[in-house]
Amino acid sequence: MLLLLLGATSELFAQGVIFALEKEIGELVYSAKPAVVTVLAMKEGSSSAEGKGLFGLFGEREEAEKECKVGTGLIISSDGFVLTKASLLRNARFIDVALDNGTSHRAEWMECDSVRGVALIKISATGLSPAHFSVPDALHAGSWVTVIGNSMGVPHAVSVGVVSAIQPDGLVQISANVDPGSNGSPVFDVHAHAIGMVMGRVGLEPSAPSSSEYFSNSALVHTFADMLPFVRAAMERYYAMHGWVGITVITDASEPSRPRILKLIENGPGHKSG
Repeated sequence: MLLLLLGATSELFAQGVIFALEKEIGELVYSAKPAVVTVLAMKEGSSSAEGKGLFGLFGEREEAEKECKVGTGLIISSDGFVLTKASLLRNARFIDVALDNGTSHRAEWMECDSVRGVALIKISATGLSPAHFSVPDALHAGSWVTVIGNSMGVPHAVSVGVVSAIQPDGLVQISANVDPGSNGSPVFDVHAHAIGMVMGRVGLEPSAPSSSEYFSNSALVHTFADMLPFVRAAMERYYAMHGWVGITVITDASEPSRPRILKLIENGPGHKSG
């Protein structure tokens, strides 16, 4: 009887731990996902009339074929700066960003960090919910991580894993289910703070089994701490060229010469100056 009672108690304790973990993951995703966006890069291909000789030259030209790449990005400022993977935007003619609230915005390409393979883009929006970043020293092998991004084209797909190792060059190797389309997805710690971006899956050695027989759950992550110097410099150059006060103004039809402040962005230049 005592053994049965102890077994039942252990089972109830295990269920309680699982339920608590499930609740914490749900709260983490709810807190982090407003900063996670879907990035659509539209590339216009060659016209289907090409390669048809004289018939192609004088016949009706069909609409050019279009290729759309879908990836993930992370909002890093309340005024619309988004960080994503550079390869996603290669040769893109148009870039659109879909927010968590369902709205979509045309994005402007800003700068690229070719060393780390990330790109900075910007949308015309204010009052966004940027990500909070983690302290690099808090990350170690065994830390729990959560990946939020596009998995097989499904936005805000969630995958949970752990940090396998931190490599000498600063790259972080994680064990998590990273499907096609997840490159560029942000990785969060247990406090819903962004720690890095998925840059790709760990490749197999030539002597390893073929991909059809072996599936790797390991992915490489670039830390945001390593990207922030590039991001800060790019944003400073943008503000120096465009100027930014951190306010939203409207004009009154009765007094068009006297604009009124509609919104003051917290921690912006206008807010800090009082």
